[in-house]
Amino acid sequence: MSFLLLRWGLILVQVNNPNPGQAASTITEDGVAASSAVAQSMDKLWNDVLNGGLYSAIANLGIFFAVGTLLIFMVQWTREMVDGDNSKAFSEMIWPLIVIVLLTNNAKPLASVTLGLRTIINQTNQTLLTTTSASIQLQEAYQRVMVKTGSGDAIRTLITQCNVIADPTQQTECLENAQKQAQEIESKVDNN
Repeated sequence: MSFLLLRWGLILVQVNNPNPGQAASTITEDGVAASSAVAQSMDKLWNDVLNGGLYSAIANLGIFFAVGTLLIFMVQWTREMVDGDNSKAFSEMIWPLIVIVLLTNNAKPLASVTLGLRTIINQTNQTLLTTTSASIQLQEAYQRVMVKTGSGDAIRTLITQCNVIADPTQQTECLENAQKQAQEIESKVDNN
């Protein structure tokens, strides 16, 4: 088993010795594990970015632009109120309030919302991958049962053909051939 790591400690790839006949369910299970590993390794990066000085600087710049935009908005809003367009002016007031709330306390609410949305996306991804893996496992199990059922039907057909033969010598030869064919069928099923 080998791992490829970045110098920041992020796992990019986990490779087991590849097998060309590897089942699809194993691949999807590995996908679930890889997705979880990537999400866990990205947690530190997200926390470093959202709690670091760069984010604070960007948040302060955002507050500067928000105050300027809010002043322009307030001038337009006051003009609409004076002109008597009250219903439109009140419905537009929600957006500046949302921006103010998200940028308060050095934009900590915005960071919390960002982390919350990231968590929802990661959970949705894990659920989707797990469901897909379970579906593929069910499909593979169904296919194995159908192959075994089909081989059982083929063996029963061989026996029925031999039972119809009236001559005991030919019937014995037929049953011996049927036994060999049945063993071949079972070995093929077991190899799959």
